[in-house]
Amino acid sequence: LHLRPDLTVLTLRGNVDTRLRKLMDGEFEAIVMATAGLNRLGLSAPKSQVLGPPLFLPAVGQGALGIEYREDRQELVEMLAFLNHEQTRVCVEAERAFLHGLEGGCQVPIAGFATFDDGIVNLTGLVADVEGVRRVRVQDTAPADKAADLGSRLAQEVLGKGGKEILDEVYGSGC
Repeated sequence: LHLRPDLTVLTLRGNVDTRLRKLMDGEFEAIVMATAGLNRLGLSAPKSQVLGPPLFLPAVGQGALGIEYREDRQELVEMLAFLNHEQTRVCVEAERAFLHGLEGGCQVPIAGFATFDDGIVNLTGLVADVEGVRRVRVQDTAPADKAADLGSRLAQEVLGKGGKEILDEVYGSGC
C-alpha cells in the first residue's frame, strides 16, 4: 500500500488451486502468492511478477533453516557442522538482532533483509503500519563480526525515527 495506495487489499483464503481459480474467474484483479508454493506444485499465473528486494523486504530470517540441538551433544555439533553456511548465519544474526531490538513478534509489520559481500553485512530494516501510510526504513553496513551490533543499532534507529509509535499502535490493537 505504501507503493500503491490506490489498491484495495482484501483477504483471500483457500489452497493454491482455489486462489488461482478465484483470480482466473475474475473475483480478484491480482493476488499475492508465495513463489515457492507455486513452483513446488508446478503452477504459474498469467502476468506474474516477483515481489522481492529492494522494493519488497521479507520478514526476518526468511529462507534460512535453523536446527536446534543440545550444546552438550558434541557429536551432533560435529555431524551438523557441514550445514552451517557462514554467510547465511551472519545475515540471520543481523536480522534477528534487529527483530529482537524491536521486540517483534505476532503479526507485526517488521521486515529485515541482510546480504553479505566480501566480509561486510548490509542490513535493511523496516517497520510499517498496516495501512502502508507510515513506514520507517533504515540501512547500514558493518563487518561480519559486528552483525548483531548492526541489527541492534538499526532497531534503535527505527524506534527513534517513529517506529516506536507505529509498533505501539500495532501492539495496542491486540495483535
